[in-house]
Amino acid sequence: MNLKIKFVLILALLVSIILLLEAFHLLTWIVIVGGALLIVIGAYMFVRQVTQPLKRLNEQIKRISASNLKERVTLDTGSNELQQIAASFNAMLERLQKGFEVQNSFVHHASHELRTPLANMLAQTEVALKRDLSSLEARQVLQSLREEQQELIELTNSLLLLTQYEKISSSSGWPQVRLDQLLYDTIDLVKGIYPDIRWSVSFSDMPEHELALSVKGNDALLRSACKNLIKNAYQYSTNKNVTITLETGPDTVSIVIDNEGPVLSASEQDRLFIPFFRGANAMGTKGFGLGLLIVSRIVQLHNGKIIYSTPRTGLNRFTVVFGR
Repeated sequence: MNLKIKFVLILALLVSIILLLEAFHLLTWIVIVGGALLIVIGAYMFVRQVTQPLKRLNEQIKRISASNLKERVTLDTGSNELQQIAASFNAMLERLQKGFEVQNSFVHHASHELRTPLANMLAQTEVALKRDLSSLEARQVLQSLREEQQELIELTNSLLLLTQYEKISSSSGWPQVRLDQLLYDTIDLVKGIYPDIRWSVSFSDMPEHELALSVKGNDALLRSACKNLIKNAYQYSTNKNVTITLETGPDTVSIVIDNEGPVLSASEQDRLFIPFFRGANAMGTKGFGLGLLIVSRIVQLHNGKIIYSTPRTGLNRFTVVFGR
């Protein structure tokens, strides 16, 4: 009898152990599945929290087009990386907006400048057609038309030059250009246009080596820049005298061009290199306000800088600084 009781007890114990093992096995699976679900839910919430600012940023970016470049993206929440992306995108929009504004202004002014000589030519032609002109009168009309046509050609050439300069992205491979020789050649060219020009070229100090007067650059572009500066100095000079000084430094060479005449106000100086800008001293002087813009673009292509200053009353000075 005792053996039967012991057997039953042992059997009951084994059954209990088996049941416990099954319960533990089930509990283990419940824990595993529950943990996995918690991980999935947590990961989903985390990803949603992380991607939500990115989605808002993407939606804002999609709403921006060429017609509303003034819009800016904003992020109230998000990681530092997303905040930096938003800031960089806003900075890019700022540059694009300014570029579009400059382009629109450029097209507007170019259209206006083109329309004026065309309108003058049309008016003169209509008047001439309504009258029986003598040979002298017909010649005067033709001369006037030729002047208007020359202005159109000059404006068109200036616009084409600016377009070409925008396409130049690299200065690699440019040779060394002697600025002193280039200036003398340019002055000879300007003398053919303005025979009454008076000029002088001097050196702040005579360098020991000719390379001190040389810069790495494009000869044709540099000639165009110097020509525009010398013509500008002549046109706005009260005595038709242009003074040019070459200055050399340890790592720079500068061209300084002076002329006597009315100086620009502070507000005019801020707009000096804007397309089609002409100062108050331009009254009675032909031009389109593109010469200094062309000079500025050429100087930038050569990694230089151009500075306007008035060392004293009645003295205009343009200083172009190139690195060597």
